[in-house]
Amino acid sequence: VTYTLSGCKFYDANANGVWNGGEATVSGVRIAVSINGIEQPLIETGADGCWSYSGVPAQSEYSVREILPLTGMEPAFYWVQTAPAE
Repeated sequence: VTYTLSGCKFYDANANGVWNGGEATVSGVRIAVSINGIEQPLIETGADGCWSYSGVPAQSEYSVREILPLTGMEPAFYWVQTAPAE
């Protein structure tokens, strides 16, 4: 048995941690997946802002994190992750 991990990256305009109607998705964000402590090849969000990684073995330990992009503003400015809430 295997599982698929997935999610969508969006610009949380009101910083409430919830994807509200009208908030734009963000394409090209790199996503890092680790399975049983082994880093997998980076994946990116698609044109719709979503990503998926299939073939995760049942009962494995995994982690998912996004690689926060630079915005190009000076000084270096990073996006801030607001979701999911901890």
